[in-house]
Amino acid sequence: MAETESLELTGPWQVVVIGAGPAGSVCALRLARAGKKVLLVDRAVFPRPKVCGSCISARTLELMRSAGLQGLIDEHMDTVQAPAISQISLRTAGGAINLPLREGRAISRASLDLAIIDLARAAGAVFAQGLSASVLDYDPHSSSARRIALHPAGAAAGVGEITIESQCVVVADGVGGQSLAHLNGPEKAEVRAIVSTTSRIGAGTVVDDCSKEGHDFYKSGTIYMALHRYGYVGAVRLEQNKIDLGAAFDLDFVRKTGSAALAAKEIMESSGMPFLESFADGHWLGTAAFTRRRMKPAGQRLFIIGDAASYGEPFTGEGIGWAINSALLVVPYVLTAIEKWDDNLVLSWQKEQARTIVENQKTSLHLGKLLRQSHISAQLIEKVLKSIPALSRKFLAGDDESKNAADKIMAPR
Repeated sequence: MAETESLELTGPWQVVVIGAGPAGSVCALRLARAGKKVLLVDRAVFPRPKVCGSCISARTLELMRSAGLQGLIDEHMDTVQAPAISQISLRTAGGAINLPLREGRAISRASLDLAIIDLARAAGAVFAQGLSASVLDYDPHSSSARRIALHPAGAAAGVGEITIESQCVVVADGVGGQSLAHLNGPEKAEVRAIVSTTSRIGAGTVVDDCSKEGHDFYKSGTIYMALHRYGYVGAVRLEQNKIDLGAAFDLDFVRKTGSAALAAKEIMESSGMPFLESFADGHWLGTAAFTRRRMKPAGQRLFIIGDAASYGEPFTGEGIGWAINSALLVVPYVLTAIEKWDDNLVLSWQKEQARTIVENQKTSLHLGKLLRQSHISAQLIEKVLKSIPALSRKFLAGDDESKNAADKIMAPR
């Protein structure tokens, strides 16, 4: 907090980005490199743990290169020894099957997010951590700016609060973000989140090297997926031989088993994946119901991106890719908004979000529905993937869709 307290936050700012995960930090990086005065703010203090599968697919690596993160891939990931991933092991009570993947990487969110933030800061963005941000109602009498209230995370309402202004605000505060919760005007209904009635909740933990327990089941380079009608659990080796567990559960199943750890144990053991003692003792984090979308992912001088805009059941491990793609696509809209606000930008971003991000999330949603079937087996999944080439391309081999974002980064609007 001492570092944040020493910052001059009053501005004026051209862009305030709320949320410093991959979507927000990549957006801030691109805008700072475009010469804009950017404030990136997050309620957490970094590095911080995050519920995530921690897998970077081949398509996501392509997007990261498009975002100017080649150095992070070539240097940071190699320095921390983030393992390469080349296959996925799908496991159910009915058997197991190993399928090849285009090469990706596995890296903890604690390491990845901080590395992107550091790049954004090096490009000129100001980073304020440990601060909660609330977007305030749009004031038509101050049509050239949007107001945001900032206060220390965890402090009582009004304590240490300041109000700043920005020509544009980008909200990237994730599934459970509250930066739009204080809206009371017409926008409140327009940007509200619609949560799927069948949505699962997320949970996860990262544990240290488990080799001391005498188990060498979890090999570096493989994503292990335990599939069950009530959810699934993914396990992957990270840097420093840590193991990440990322899971999605039906809420009633977690209540029945008693905890996220016990829910993971039942699913993993039923699929032949050992549930190690370290997993039980790990610090488990959870999420709100995550399958959701905004009525409108934009408002007056306001754009919503990443998980905060829409999120589907992330079975395919593309969550980070969706976030980065969203950040790349929104940059031209923000640059236009800074030069001259046009109300048509709201509808244009809504259409862009639906056509690209939401459309791609449907693959995960379809797979999620398939995996809820009680008779599903790994062999059946393999047959489905082989019989539906488009689905197989998205899930296993990748396709050219990720390159679309690179072509749009500086496209005129």
